[in-house]
Amino acid sequence: MPDAISAAMTTPQVVTSDTPTLDPSLLENPDSFDQEMFLQLLVAQLKYQNPLDPMDSSEFMAQSAQFTTVEKLEQLTTKIGESIANDRLGTATGLIGREVSFTRADGSTAAGDVTSVRFEPFGPVLVLSDRTEIGMADISSVSARTA
Repeated sequence: MPDAISAAMTTPQVVTSDTPTLDPSLLENPDSFDQEMFLQLLVAQLKYQNPLDPMDSSEFMAQSAQFTTVEKLEQLTTKIGESIANDRLGTATGLIGREVSFTRADGSTAAGDVTSVRFEPFGPVLVLSDRTEIGMADISSVSARTA
């Protein structure tokens, strides 16, 4: 039995107020699928299945397992992102009291002592003794503070 999604994409259908619609931009960018979209597609497939030829229970179980996998992958992605952010914060605070060399926006290089770290949504910002603020990506070298 062809599934409801592939049938809906190949067979012209009359759209009524109770017919679920699919945002065409989602079909153009399959990476934008998330668990909400997966659940909507599964419900639509169940709702519009042929009652004389219902979905095979093993197929339903496979789709349920896929849904669980998508959900767990999203949770894992969130946890990895949090871990990376924590690592960046730890690295930034470890630079307090160190001298860093960095590249300015104009391409010139400079150096300064890190006196503090400010935490921004896009990542940590190092504040140098002369009040210069630089991002972690601008650092070219790190050394012990010179006396």
